[in-house]
This record gives sequence, C-alpha cells and structure tokens, in this order.
Amino acid sequence: MKIWVKSFIRPIYGTLAFQPFALLWCWLTGMDYLTSMGPLTIYSMLCFIPIYHYYDHWWDLHPNLIDED
Repeated sequence: MKIWVKSFIRPIYGTLAFQPFALLWCWLTGMDYLTSMGPLTIYSMLCFIPIYHYYDHWWDLHPNLIDED
C-alpha cells in the first residue's frame, strides 16, 4: 500500500511544480490555459499515477540494476 501512496503523490507534486512553467508558456505564446494546457496537464497527471506505480514496482524487483561501486 505504501508504494501506491508514493505513486499517487509524486505525479501530483510534479504537476504542481510544473504549473508556473506551463502558465509562463501560455502567457508567452498567447495560448489559453483553461482550454488547452490545463486539461492536458490534469490528464497527464492521472496517466502517470499507474505508470509510476508499475515502474517503482519493477525497479524494486531489479536491485541488481543499481550500479554501486
């Protein structure tokens, strides 16, 4: 269950951290945030939750891939 919490929070945190750049891009290009960039950002965040979850699970199953000198 702990891995799901991490997988759920990470995309939300990333989305919030990305918003200033998305808003700046929309301001510089004249793009309407609420009709184009906003829905894409929310959709992407929701898609990344299971992607992060399964990636973390896969990574935990392959500890030999970590290069430790």
